Parts: sequence; structure tokens; C-alpha cells
Amino acid sequence: MLLEICLISRCENAAKGYRSTAQGLFNASMGGIGSAVGGFAGGLLSESMGARGMYFVLIFVALILVFAGLVRRTLPPEQESVPLPHLV
Repeated sequence: MLLEICLISRCENAAKGYRSTAQGLFNASMGGIGSAVGGFAGGLLSESMGARGMYFVLIFVALILVFAGLVRRTLPPEQESVPLPHLV
């Protein structure tokens, strides 16, 4: 269900005409690249730190991502800059 929510969010935020591209990129990153990198990194962490250490790393990374998301939401939105005449 979480993957469906993420997919819907990506498709709603995609530019007009690029919704299929956004869906394809999301599926490739979650299904293909994410699985390969996750399996490789998880194997390395499990071998070096054990299962408990692997999950501590996962919790640490998740907390960093949650903190970054909260900071991003609290910052004011970027203002569009007006192009300078001599650069156009």
C-alpha cells in the first residue's frame, strides 16, 4: 500500500505528458535498482555487523531521512528568480 501511495504522489507531481515516464522511473528504481543495491548493501552489512547492526544502520538512515523531510517541509518554498536581461 505504501508503494501505491508513493506512485500516486509521483504521478500527480509529474509534469503534464510525463506521468508514464515518472511511473516507469519509480518502478525501475524500486523494483530493479533498489532491490539490487539493497541486497548487496544488506549482505555486506549483515556479514560485517550482523543482523542487529544491520537494523541499527537502517534505523539511523530512516531517522536521517525523516529529519530531512521535516526540515524540507518547514523551510519556505523557493521563489522563482527573474531571468536577467543580459543572460537571455
